[in-house]
Amino acid sequence: DSLRTSGDIYASSLRGSNFNFEDEFSRRTRSSSFFVVTDFKDLSLQTDLETRLESYPIFAQGDRYIIYDLENR
Repeated sequence: DSLRTSGDIYASSLRGSNFNFEDEFSRRTRSSSFFVVTDFKDLSLQTDLETRLESYPIFAQGDRYIIYDLENR
């Protein structure tokens, strides 16, 4: 289950939907051990997500991905 992209969030805001990052992140990562980022441009547009992920250790990374360890903070 993936989080919404910055475009999804923007489109929802145009329709008048409220987006609560903390609720969405908690709900979608509740049973996850890792969080994988492959779209660095979109991550940079989601400052809440970028800030939240900085609190987790990096499990592995390469030129096109970063895997965050959600179990060890």
